[in-house]
Amino acid sequence: MLSVTERHWADERLEKVLKHEARETRRDFINDAMIEALLAGTANPPVARVREILAKARSLMGLTPEEAAPV
Repeated sequence: MLSVTERHWADERLEKVLKHEARETRRDFINDAMIEALLAGTANPPVARVREILAKARSLMGLTPEEAAPV
């Protein structure tokens, strides 16, 4: 059980958090349409392309989203 002082602090803190959340504006940074387009546009790549992408991946130099989509 909280003391009166602790309860008062908790209530004030909750009020501050709720005010902050009400002001906070967040936007979705994941572009679903772009991801879906990449997946659709790179479906069923030729075997040679997959091998090329896997070789690049093994070099640990990173893949572009276009390269990572079909693998």
